[in-house]
Formats: sequence, C-alpha cells, structure tokens
Amino acid sequence: MSGPPPGTLPSDPTASDPTAPDPSVPDLSAADPTASATATGSSQPVVRAAMRQRKADKRRHQATVLQGVLTILFVVALIGLGFVGWKSALKITGGRVSEVTDPAAPNFIAKVEPTNVDLVAVTAADGSLVTALLLLSDPAGKQKGADAAANTVAVVSGGLILWEFEDAPPDSAANIYASGGIDALSLRLGADLSFGTTSSSEVPSTVIDELALAAGPLSLDLPDNVLGPDESGAIVVKYPAGALVLPPEQVTEFLGFRGTEEQELSRSLRLQMVWAKLLEAVGASESSTKGSLSLPSSASEELTSFADLFSQMSSAQISLTTLPTTEVVLNMSPPVKLNQIDELAIPGWVGEFVPFPVSAYPGQRATVSMLNGTTDKRLLNLSAPKVVAGGGQISLAGNAASFDLATSTVEYTESGSKAAAEAIAQQLGLPATLITDQNSNVDVTVTMGQDLLP
Repeated sequence: MSGPPPGTLPSDPTASDPTAPDPSVPDLSAADPTASATATGSSQPVVRAAMRQRKADKRRHQATVLQGVLTILFVVALIGLGFVGWKSALKITGGRVSEVTDPAAPNFIAKVEPTNVDLVAVTAADGSLVTALLLLSDPAGKQKGADAAANTVAVVSGGLILWEFEDAPPDSAANIYASGGIDALSLRLGADLSFGTTSSSEVPSTVIDELALAAGPLSLDLPDNVLGPDESGAIVVKYPAGALVLPPEQVTEFLGFRGTEEQELSRSLRLQMVWAKLLEAVGASESSTKGSLSLPSSASEELTSFADLFSQMSSAQISLTTLPTTEVVLNMSPPVKLNQIDELAIPGWVGEFVPFPVSAYPGQRATVSMLNGTTDKRLLNLSAPKVVAGGGQISLAGNAASFDLATSTVEYTESGSKAAAEAIAQQLGLPATLITDQNSNVDVTVTMGQDLLP
C-alpha cells in the first residue's frame, strides 16, 4: 500500500517547507504592498496593515455620513432663515402671513391705482412753452357714478403764475419751463395743485399745426377783447370780443399769446375753446372698443404719438376744464396783479377730477389705507373725496376685520403724521388717534364704520 500506515496522520507539507504560507492566515500581501514576500513566517505586519486599511475605510464612511448630516442641517437652516426673512418683509410692507384673496372677505386689502395725470407740454420751434395740458383719467373707471366724467383735459397757460417753492421765487409756467424743462414745470405745478403727475411728455407745435389744418378755420366766440402791443409797442385789440374765425396758421400763436392784463381765467377759457375745436375735429372716440382719437389718414408719426396719449384714457367722452385760479395784487407802485392757483378751491377741484392723487414730491400727501367696516360698498367712494381734501393719498383700500363696525376711526403710527391725520380726521368729523403698529406701511389708517354712511 502506498498510503500511510493505519493510525498515522497525513504528512504536513509545511513541515518540510518552512517558507510555505500558513493556510489558516488569509493572504493579504497583495492588498498591502508593504508586506514582504520573504517574511520569516510572522503574520503580524500583514494583519496590522489590514486593520489600518479597515480603520481608514471606516473614517471615510464616518466623514461621508457627517458631511451629509451637515448638508441637511444647512439646508434646513437656510429654509428657516428664508422664512424668517419673508415674514420680516411682510411686516415691512404691511403684508400678512396668510394673505386674503377674496375681495368680499374681512381683512382683504388691495393696492389702489392712482388717477392717471399726464402732463403734456406743447413747445414752439424755439423750445419755449406754448401751452400745457393735464390729461386726467381714472383707470378704475368713473369713481363717482355713471354720470361723472372720468376723462378730463385741463388747460394750463404759459402765463399761469406758480408760487414760490423752496428757494425758487414765484414765476410763470413758461419761465419755469424755459429754465428747468418739463421736470421743473411738473414739480412746481404739482406743488401748487397739491398732487403730482404720473407721466410727462413734450409735443412740438407742428403737431398743433397739423391738427389745425385737419380742423380748418376755427370759429370761436370770445367773451372779452384780448389786448396786446402792436409793432410800435402801443396796446391795441389783438383779438376782438365776439365771433372770431381763426385760420389754421394762427392757432399756435393764439394758444401761446398772453394778452396785456388778461385774467388767467379768461385766458384759460379761450384756450379751452381752441382745444375743444381741435379735439372735436379729429373726433374723440366714444366707441368702447376704440379708446383713441380717429386721425386723418395723412397723420404724421408725431401726431399719432400725440393721439396715443389720449388713447391711454378710457373710451368715455373727453371733457375740458380750467384750473381754479385767483388774482393776487402785489403791493407795488403801480400795483402788480398776478394770477395763481386758488388754494382754497383746489381741494374740491382735486376731489372732483383727481379722486386718487399721488404726491408731487415725497411727503406732500400722507399715505392712507381705507378699510370698510360695513357691507355698504359705496362707502369708499363717499369718503375718499374727504380724505383727499384733507391731504391724503389713498394707497390701500379694502375691508376691515369686521363688517359690523358702528364707529369709524382715524389712526396714525408716527408722531410726524399727526398733523396729516388730524386734517383728514377733521374732514371726516372724527378724532385722530396715535397707535403702535409696527406692521403698518401707511401714514394714516381710516377704518370706516356705519357712522359715515349717509
């Protein structure tokens, strides 16, 4: 028999070869290049290398987990900061965390679109001011009922005296325009009118000439003689009272002419007659689908642009009006008579033609939020003219927290708004109260109750 004798264990191949690897120890020398192929039989260096590798893998795994946790925490913190910032922004702007979108629900508040006030300066060939127009249009429609005119053109003559403002002395609209352009005219006019313009533009007198040609000779009826100097300087009747036929080539001159000792009201009325004829010639559209002027087919690009100003007004019939003015006699020798905006009449005029005015400069008008505490939807339109007459700029309007308020309130949050709040409260027949409200973004809050109903 070739096998070992019975009872004898098989021979150990390592017994004759001490350098053979121990089959009981894993061979990690390939995984650890530091392991020596000529080891003397000791397995400890190989085991330590394997343990170091395992610990390194574990540290990398822990670092990956830690990085993931930190990333999640960072994202959560970022979302939290964003939410806090959003809430802070709502407080700054007077918003609410839960915004009410139903106009019929309590606490609904919306931004009020201001009355459009477009200042149009008509300039002569030399750049001087011929005349100006204020295009007044309420974007929300007729605020005071179906019979009220929503679109109005107010004529401004170059001879209108605008009173002193800051360091600037009183001066005519024409001189102010000549020295500071349309921005200066808009500011000074707004200071006297107590409201600002929403846009301004300049139109060359060639547009007026084109309109005049389209209209043909204008038939006017002047209430008074218009005096002026002749070539020798003598004062003569330039335009006699009564029926007057004005040729197209004289229209621009007529609009820019300032009669000797002519009252501002008389000058504005004759200018208003000319503009009525010019607008009538091109036909102010009454079509609900065409809210612009119907121009001649030969209209120039400049005339088309001028008509576009009127197209911004709604399709209702356009009416013309004059600014309320008064005569001021300066104590000089001889006395000098000036015509300026009537500050006593202007609040009522603004309430009628500019129901939602804006400020001509910061702080001119106090910003107001009007909240209806009743179910009567007329209350805003009934009370708004009084708020405007008191110097308010209605920026927000909506509903109070309840619709069963019996008593109205006028509240302000800063001591600097006290005078404005009291002026508005006086118009409404109410007291003004100082409150602490960090979320308010208006100067005055008027909460209307049943006591303001007619």
